[in-house]
Amino acid sequence: MSVSNIDKFNELTGKVLGELYLNFPLPLNLAAEQFVGSAVEWSEERQMDLPSKDAEFFFATTGWLINAGYIIGGLFSHTHVSDAVLTAKGLEVLNATPRSLTHAHSLREQLAEIAREGGKESFKGLLAEELITGAKIIAPAVGLL
Repeated sequence: MSVSNIDKFNELTGKVLGELYLNFPLPLNLAAEQFVGSAVEWSEERQMDLPSKDAEFFFATTGWLINAGYIIGGLFSHTHVSDAVLTAKGLEVLNATPRSLTHAHSLREQLAEIAREGGKESFKGLLAEELITGAKIIAPAVGLL
């Protein structure tokens, strides 16, 4: 069974945000291969290394996180995100504890624990909740409610 893009996005977002939280406020260079394995693959057609599909997905995900205001950093040619740091919006979302969670731990604590343990499946549910919480926090500020 193939993994959906949303599941891949949630897992990757959890890894990225968890790593940035563990190192906050220090900026990090996030290399695609840290998160998705091989960032390049050989193209017989072009006779050169090209970004792998996983690296392209990493850059689409981190680009979305930057554009949505959860992190800052610079995207560099499918190799890495330079000087990545959580924004105030990203920290606010990670510090939130949604009512639907029955644990006493905030999202940031859960993401940090998962990042340390390297768990993949746990990111899926947390990230959906985290992004919904972020939207609820930001929507009133921009007049959407």
